[in-house]
Amino acid sequence: MIPYVNCYDDMELVRRFRFSRVSISKITELIANYLNFTERSYPASPHLLVCMALLFFASGTFQIICANGINISQASASRYIRDVSLGLQAIYHQFVSLPAGFKRVVKNKFMRLLTFQA
Repeated sequence: MIPYVNCYDDMELVRRFRFSRVSISKITELIANYLNFTERSYPASPHLLVCMALLFFASGTFQIICANGINISQASASRYIRDVSLGLQAIYHQFVSLPAGFKRVVKNKFMRLLTFQA
């Protein structure tokens, strides 16, 4: 785990990231293969990428505000959020299932809304 996360207890982690230390580690483990790593001198750890994205998702604020809190650039924050989002998208089907016919029902409701407004 990265030092940034180690300075908080579990209650504070949940308050800031909406996940506990164990959950952050599990998320990192599940999507690690989907994260892009560089061969730079100081590459970011998978935990940092996940924490940056979770902080952004939980806060509902601008990327630069979250980036400043972790002491990275806004451009790096944007890349981390994108990579984590794509990783989560790749594994969501393991945890989320929709009822049969759900997509059709939603599509029909949108069509009715569009027809009503036209």
